[in-house]
Amino acid sequence: MLHGLSHLGWNLFLAVLGVALAQALAAMIRAHRKRGDAALAVPLALVGLVWLLVLPNTCYLFTEVRHLFDAIEHQDLWSRAHRSTWAQVTLAMRGAVLAIYGVSGALTFGLSIRIVREAVEDAGVRTRWYLPAFFVIVALGVHLGLVMRLNSWDVLTRPVDVLASVLRIVSGRRRVLALVLGGGLLWTVYAIVDVWIDGARLRWARLRTERASLETS
Repeated sequence: MLHGLSHLGWNLFLAVLGVALAQALAAMIRAHRKRGDAALAVPLALVGLVWLLVLPNTCYLFTEVRHLFDAIEHQDLWSRAHRSTWAQVTLAMRGAVLAIYGVSGALTFGLSIRIVREAVEDAGVRTRWYLPAFFVIVALGVHLGLVMRLNSWDVLTRPVDVLASVLRIVSGRRRVLALVLGGGLLWTVYAIVDVWIDGARLRWARLRTERASLETS
C-alpha cells in the first residue's frame, strides 16, 4: 500500500514538474523575444530539452488506469463484487482514486503543452503545423517509459541504450503505427483539455463581469 502511494506521489511530482518547467520555458521565450538577448538562447534550449524529456511523465497519471484493470483481473474484483462488500468498496475506491488521478494527469499534460504553445505562438510561430510530429515524439517518450522502462535521465546516463531502443521501435511498421495512433490519442487528450481551459476562462470572465455589474448597480 505504501509502495503504491509513493509511486502515485512520484508520478504526481513529475507531472507538476512538467507544468513548472513549462512556466519557466514560457517565461524565457517571452524574455528572449522582448530583449533579443543571444545569451538566453543556450539556457532556453536546455530548459526546452528538459521540458520535452519530462513531458511524457505527465501522461503516466492518466495511464495509471491500467492498474485498475490489472487489479480487476488478478483479484477477480468484478466477479467478487457481486457477493462481497469488501470487493465492492475496493473496486469503487480504486476507480474513484484513479479517475481523479487520470483527470489530474490530463490537466497537467494539457497545461504543460498549452503554456509553452501560447508563448511560442506569441513569438509568431504557427505551431499547428508541428503538432502531429510533436505528439508522436511524446508518444515515443511514453512508450520508452512504460514499455522499455527507461527514465528521462537515461538520455544522459544511458544514451546508447536509449538510442538503441528508439531505433528498435521505429524499425517496425506496427510499432510506428502504434506511435502514430498514440500520438493521435495524446493530441485528442490535449485538445479536450485545451477546450475545457478556454471554457473555464470564459466562464470566469463572465462571472467577473456579472459581479462588477452588480457592484456598480
